[in-house]
Amino acid sequence: MSSDNAAIFKMTTCSLNHEEKTGKVLAIATYGDRGKIVCFQVDSMGQGQWIPATALLDGEVKEDINKLGQFFADLVKKIQDKATEDIKLTYSSLEQAKKTVEESLKVSSKAVGDTTQEITNILNGITKTSEQFVKQLLQQVINYWNEYWKERIVECILSMNLAEKALTIVSKTKKNYPNFSSSQIAQNTINEKLLYSLIIGMGSAVPGATLVVDLSCTTPLLIQMVYEIAGAYEQDLKSPESIQEIVAILALTLTVDNLPKIGLGFLLKQTPIASWAINPIINATLFLAVGYATCQYYEVKVSGKDPLSKETYQALIAEVNSYFDKLMTEGKKIQEIVNQAIDLKDKLPQTT
Repeated sequence: MSSDNAAIFKMTTCSLNHEEKTGKVLAIATYGDRGKIVCFQVDSMGQGQWIPATALLDGEVKEDINKLGQFFADLVKKIQDKATEDIKLTYSSLEQAKKTVEESLKVSSKAVGDTTQEITNILNGITKTSEQFVKQLLQQVINYWNEYWKERIVECILSMNLAEKALTIVSKTKKNYPNFSSSQIAQNTINEKLLYSLIIGMGSAVPGATLVVDLSCTTPLLIQMVYEIAGAYEQDLKSPESIQEIVAILALTLTVDNLPKIGLGFLLKQTPIASWAINPIINATLFLAVGYATCQYYEVKVSGKDPLSKETYQALIAEVNSYFDKLMTEGKKIQEIVNQAIDLKDKLPQTT
């Protein structure tokens, strides 16, 4: 929410148990650099209940989309004003993203073995510091994923040096924007990676009258985004724990319920992957959702809580699912974002 004081006692709507309820916010509490919960009273009756801020229908989803739109608009203005240094920085970052995608396509031809077992091995490391409940929950989600999707994830995590790339990029961002907080760096990362995934992904997808994005090409950028957000929150990207957390965050976001909601039902194992081509809106929604989940995960962690404890992870699930539900109502605005990206694609150098 853009103004906490203005939100208190103001009539609004929220999503409770997948139903829209009218009421008002009685109080707002924050944790970490970005996390926020509100005490919501339904129909001015009884006591309020604490819910994720994302449950408010005018909450963080619209704010994130607005920030993304402003990021795109600012970039267009820099190009129009011929802001040389800013344009050079954008071109350089875009070229790096392109190289990452090209490298990922090379490793995609290499066998990585039993991907389910590879991910299980990663998850087994999580149980050393968290409850068995969370490990079992993660395993259930991942068992539903399509084998080829799991293979793509494992390739990107184990066969590419994405952590090192992320460290370099985050270091440059902190140098260029010394006054940025962790959440601001993370938001900038989400905006950049979403833009680059659309520009590069649309250039790599199957040609046709309808613009599509090649998900196999944008997946490494998705995972690198998670690494960079972790770096923004001062995490050790070279530790085994960072790999475990990537899997935990993806499983937190891309559940059996959420994947079909955004048009990615083919990533479930019951559905063979005939094509990796997806609508650009789906790609943008994917990056927004995973980016949000990653920020919430590390906000919890830097606050001193264990995000993989049963109670905390369940709270994260509720927040992410609520954010997902809100994204589903913002298709028109996300389409506008995609249109901005297409416009930017024509103004930036050719990437393919």
